[in-house]
Amino acid sequence: MNSLALSLSKELDGPSSADLIRYESGFMTERSESIYDVLYRPFKANTHYVIIAYADARIEDFTLHLQKQKPDGQWETLKSVNENKRKKISNDPTNELGDYEILKDFTVASDSEYRLVLISDKKNSRSGRYSVLIYAKEGESTTTSSTNNTSSNSTSNVDFKQKIEATGLSYKVTEKGDYHLTVKRDDGRTQLIIITGKTQTYKDMELLDIWSPIKKITSKSDLGFANGLFLLERNENLKFGAWQIAGEKSPYLVNISITTSTSIASHDLKKIIEFLAEEADLREKELTQKDDY
Repeated sequence: MNSLALSLSKELDGPSSADLIRYESGFMTERSESIYDVLYRPFKANTHYVIIAYADARIEDFTLHLQKQKPDGQWETLKSVNENKRKKISNDPTNELGDYEILKDFTVASDSEYRLVLISDKKNSRSGRYSVLIYAKEGESTTTSSTNNTSSNSTSNVDFKQKIEATGLSYKVTEKGDYHLTVKRDDGRTQLIIITGKTQTYKDMELLDIWSPIKKITSKSDLGFANGLFLLERNENLKFGAWQIAGEKSPYLVNISITTSTSIASHDLKKIIEFLAEEADLREKELTQKDDY
């Protein structure tokens, strides 16, 4: 965090029992009816948050909203704060009293998308600067202290059912907990997309694999030198993911795979699925002249 964020945290009495994990600052532009800005998305489950938003005196009477994405892609407000608290901040460029709102201790579920939105409905609001401080503490409330310093390193599986349903694509869940989606192509072909139910972790990130197979081979050499070289050269130009041969033992699967964060928004998930389906189906048709997957 930069010095400005830490200064604001102190001046706005940020919670001492939580970490300041994110600081955002920007300008809300003048509009005819309202000022609207999406601030933050990747909220984690089993984590307690406190949000403090401050806007200088040029922005009048703003509201801080916590919104949840519904299966149809629309957003609904779960919490909103408009308490009109005012405080003079040393780095306020207008050198006047500015408003600030505090969205107190809350947690989110892991099976939906959430976002913060800053809105001012005052028609006479002018362009002004806002600052948002986001505090988080895993496993316990940010408003109380705890003598238990133990923490779990386990990461729960993320239920993507609602996100997948929001894409509008047909799917089924396997016994292993993987999601199998069938994407219909314009020429009548279909392509299988697999989202792994088991996630991986890297530091504080939770990750999952999305992949699409095109060919089953008994030996890795069965792919052939020319085809293997062709797919490696494709990797250089792919916008996402990479071609690979997967499996610890025969049979192996030639597939294209993408690793992404579990916090991915449903509309971005759909874009990745569509990209994988297009690339995989084209290569399956080109290399095998079949539509097995």
